[in-house]
Amino acid sequence: MWRRGERLYALLVFGVVALEALALGQLVGVFSARLFSLLGVSLVYWALLQALLLTGLALVLLSAYILLYHAYTALREERDRRAYEEWLVRFARALFEEEPLPPPPWPRPALEALLRLRETLQGDLAERLALWLRQAGLPWARALRGRWASRPARLEALEALAQARLPETLDLVLPYLGHPDPVLRLAAARAGARIAQGEGVEALARALLASGLPRGALLEALLLLEERALPVVALFLEKGGREERWAALEALGRLKLHPLAERIAPFLEDPDPELRAAALRALWRLGFLPPGLEGAVLAHLKAPEEFLRLQAVRLLPLLGGPWREGAFGGPFPTPPSTCAGRRRRGLRSSALRPWPRPPEPTLTLTAGPWPGRCCGRPHEASFPHLPALRPRLLRPPQPPLRPLRPLRRPHGGPLRPGALRARPQGPLGAGGLPARLHPGPHLQRGEDHRRLGALLPGPALPGV
Repeated sequence: MWRRGERLYALLVFGVVALEALALGQLVGVFSARLFSLLGVSLVYWALLQALLLTGLALVLLSAYILLYHAYTALREERDRRAYEEWLVRFARALFEEEPLPPPPWPRPALEALLRLRETLQGDLAERLALWLRQAGLPWARALRGRWASRPARLEALEALAQARLPETLDLVLPYLGHPDPVLRLAAARAGARIAQGEGVEALARALLASGLPRGALLEALLLLEERALPVVALFLEKGGREERWAALEALGRLKLHPLAERIAPFLEDPDPELRAAALRALWRLGFLPPGLEGAVLAHLKAPEEFLRLQAVRLLPLLGGPWREGAFGGPFPTPPSTCAGRRRRGLRSSALRPWPRPPEPTLTLTAGPWPGRCCGRPHEASFPHLPALRPRLLRPPQPPLRPLRPLRRPHGGPLRPGALRARPQGPLGAGGLPARLHPGPHLQRGEDHRRLGALLPGPALPGV
């Protein structure tokens, strides 16, 4: 009801409700007077007729408006779509074929097409589109300056300014980072992150610090800044609270901001475990460990929180040799032979002996080069000090197959050869059955099983 262009509908609904309330109030007064014999019957009938007429008129007006509104909306949307496509083609020809454009002002579909091209293209073409936007003027700026604009109109204006990416419009967006409506604050953060350039990035950082947005919204704004996020992340790490520092650590790792890697060290000893986990994730995403942080990473292997231990394990491949051996309780033993030698010996011996029972699966570490690896699996003697990091994935034991009982006659004697008439398909086995139907591992519950069950008078086979 409160979307753009539907205020008339809201006003009509309010009028209908007011008419119904008036009619009901009149009926209550008339019936109460008739109850005490203050009014005649004719007046009561006349009041009832007036209430019915008001109700019918209100319903007719409401129904007619709804039908006309939907018909007009469909026609308007089709007209706007055609105009949008025409202006899109016209702007594209002006960009690539140097065709002249009509002078501004341009209609609203033309501005929407211009914003779409501005959001899509980059480089010199985008600068030409920005020049055309400045010449046409942005009507959405009035919605942000006005006091009586609705929330949908302001959201649309913020989205349009974010698509235009004009640095001079940042002053219109920053005040909405302190708006009491959280939806408008989130839209302003997204728009400001896409608009800010140069000195505007520092102004946006200060406004985001005072906005009180949750960590997810702050992280989204930092990721939208991309290569411009370095001063904002630095300010968040220095002056931000818990939410801002968490978002800054996450963005530091995802955007690969290597100049700020040294600022992660204090957060490895923060009392908040979520900040410590974010710092460990940032180091892992950066792909290197600054000198002096090895001890702090190894200390997290014994943290009571499981997610901290997991993040610390992911950083173990980044440790040096002595630190890595200390983490595992001792040096790694030398493998007994090379991978090629093990393969050759296995191929030579496979033809002389039956295949052994496959070994129980063990944990395979795949995070970078690792000592003691051979053929993609760790040796049995490579990790004697890590029973917790090499769990055995035990499979449930499989029950042995039950042997089938031999076929017998109803009185208990064995069947003589030829007693069971079957199709001659191969040599006969025990009990006079063809080899395909002989009770054993080849006999399954299927068509052959049903045939045997139909021929035998009693339950001679299990499961029949």
